[in-house]
This record gives sequence, C-alpha cells and structure tokens, in this order.
Amino acid sequence: MPLLTATRTMELLGITDDSLRPIIQANALGFQSWIAQRLRNYFHTEDWILAATISFSGQTISDSDSGFVDAGFTSNMDIHIENSKRNDGIYRVTTVAAGSLTLDGDLHANDFNTEAAANSIYITRMLWPQGMELPSAKAIEFDIGETRGVNEATVNLDDLEKYPEGLLMRFEPWRKWGFTHKSTNVTSRFPGSTDG
Repeated sequence: MPLLTATRTMELLGITDDSLRPIIQANALGFQSWIAQRLRNYFHTEDWILAATISFSGQTISDSDSGFVDAGFTSNMDIHIENSKRNDGIYRVTTVAAGSLTLDGDLHANDFNTEAAANSIYITRMLWPQGMELPSAKAIEFDIGETRGVNEATVNLDDLEKYPEGLLMRFEPWRKWGFTHKSTNVTSRFPGSTDG
C-alpha cells in the first residue's frame, strides 16, 4: 500500500481544488523517498526477491525466472530497489505478473534506465505504517503552501530540511538509529561497525 496518494492527501487536508493534484502528487513521491532516507527505514516486509535475472526497460521490471508472484508481490504497492546499476529507489507498482512489475504511469513520468540482467538486484515490498499518513500529509501541505501558483512543482531534496522541527518529530518513532561515517558516508547501526 502506498504511503499517500494525491486523493488520500487531499481528503486528509480537506483540499477540493483539483488543479493542485499534480503538485500534491509530485510532492508526495519526493517526500516518501526523502522521509525513508531520513529515517533510515524503508519499511521492508518479508516479501522480497534477490535475483540476477532482473532487468529494467520502459516502465517495466522483468524477471526471466518469473519470481515476482511467488515472492509475494501484489498490485498497487510500493517497492524499494537496491543494487541496480541506475534504478535504485522507491517506486509504485500497479500491475504484477510472475515475470513483470509495471510502474504506475500516472505517478512515474520517466521510464527506468534500461538495464540488462547482470548483478543481483534486491527488490522489497514496502509497508508504510498507518500512523504516518497525517504527518506526511501535513508535510505535503507545507510544501504546497510554498508552491501554489507554480505551474509545475519540482521537489528539491536538498530543500526538504525546511520542514518545521515539530513536524519532523512526529516521524521519530519510526527512525532506525545509527550513524553515518563521515569518511565513507556509510550508515552503521552499531558503534564500530560498517554494516549498512
């Protein structure tokens, strides 16, 4: 299940102006990636696949071993991709078949970078906690307050530290604690370790 859709965000915030939908959706996608990074928590479930048979093209992820359904993937879910050459990140999938995952074309305007199967790609289903909906909607409300009147909103992740501290504190219960090594930029969960 996605963290927030534009429709759900508009319901939570009482927004009826449909012209704001594209701005809300752009901010929702950028925010969910940013908050997962900030919390060091991608809310992984037990539904995952690790395979060297995964490739990317257009808006489709393919698995020549057809393992997506067996791995527990279903339609209308968010996934986290790791260890690809150029496609790591969080994506929303609308269609699932044994050998393919298809992105939500309404949300993801850009195609994947074409990538042939080679290295082992790790794809995990994400399950966002229900309690994150309202603070996330409030963060998006903060964003659209700054972007109203702009025809096309763009999310600059460097600027997302602008959120009020009180709003950011609402997400702390979901933080996975660790520290970042300044020399390597590797996050560790335990003092003295270099595991990510």
